[in-house]
Amino acid sequence: FSLEASELVEKSGRVYAFEPETDNYKLLCKNVAVNVYSNVTPVNLAVSNKAGTSRIFLSQDSGRHTLQKSLRFAHRGHAIVRTIRLDDFCRKNGVKKIDVIKVDVEGGELDALDGMRNSIKGNNNIKLIIEYVPGNFLSTGKSQSEFFDKLTSLGFRKFYVLGKYKIESAERSDILNLEKGTYNLLAEK
Repeated sequence: FSLEASELVEKSGRVYAFEPETDNYKLLCKNVAVNVYSNVTPVNLAVSNKAGTSRIFLSQDSGRHTLQKSLRFAHRGHAIVRTIRLDDFCRKNGVKKIDVIKVDVEGGELDALDGMRNSIKGNNNIKLIIEYVPGNFLSTGKSQSEFFDKLTSLGFRKFYVLGKYKIESAERSDILNLEKGTYNLLAEK
C-alpha cells in the first residue's frame, strides 16, 4: 500500500509508512529502496494511543502481528516495539495537512484512532481507509458500536465498504451487520 500511495501522491506528496515489527520494517525499507521511492518514509513504530513500548504478538502470518494479546491468531511469541500517537508524530515532524490515513492494526483500531484524534479533527477533507474485522472487536472486549461511535465522534459522516470491484455506500446498520470476514471501510467527513 505504501508503494501504491507513493505513486498516487507523486513528488509533491509524502507517505509515512508505520511498521513496528522488525522483519516487516526491513522488507518495507527494502521495497522503498529498490523502487527508489523518495517520497516514502518508513517509520519503525506502532501507532497507538500512547507513546512508549508495548508487546507485539507475532503471528505465523506476517500480516497479522498485533498489540492485542487476546486475538485468536496463532502466536509465535512476542517482541517489544515502540509506540507513538500519530498526533505526536505529526507535531514533531511538522505534518499539518493529511489527505488519507490507511489503518491496518489488527484489533488496535480504537487505540490508534484515539492517538490520531487531533490529526483527524484538524483536517476537514481527510479520508480514512480502515481494515475492519468484526471478530477482532469481540476478541479484544470492544464492540463494533464503540468503533462506529468513535468514527462519528471524530467527524466522519459518510461510510463506504470497499469491495474488489465496487464501492458501496454504507449506513451504521450496514457496518454493524457485517459478519465474519475482513472488510476495508472508507470514512469521509
